[in-house]
Amino acid sequence: MAVTPGAGSNARESVDGRHLLFTKPGLRGLWRVPRQDWSQAIPAAQEQLLLAGLAPEDSSNWAPARDGVYFVRRPQGKAPRLAHADADGGNVTDIAPLPSGFEGWGFDLSPDQTQLVFSEMTLRESDLRLAVPRTTAQ
Repeated sequence: MAVTPGAGSNARESVDGRHLLFTKPGLRGLWRVPRQDWSQAIPAAQEQLLLAGLAPEDSSNWAPARDGVYFVRRPQGKAPRLAHADADGGNVTDIAPLPSGFEGWGFDLSPDQTQLVFSEMTLRESDLRLAVPRTTAQ
């Protein structure tokens, strides 16, 4: 059974357990719906855009916190930033700059909420290999 009124991905529960936070494939933003009996259909009116500034390429680059959400903010024409939005998404504060080509694969916050863990691609390389089948002796 679907737990969001429309398509949703990268779902996480808010720290206080009152909301389900999620992104929508290919769309900008972080959304939330109140926690409820998931066996019941969710009215679309209960869905709320929490954070409009989350880019589609960062759909997994966010982490809920007690006092809001940590996420990647991508200002127009500038390097991305690690940012924090308050619990209602209205007040956004930049915390640290990120490399201009930042590609993260998800954020997580330590249980005591003193450290944010995220992955970052620092090297792209690949190898070409040739596999030669062994011939059978006859």
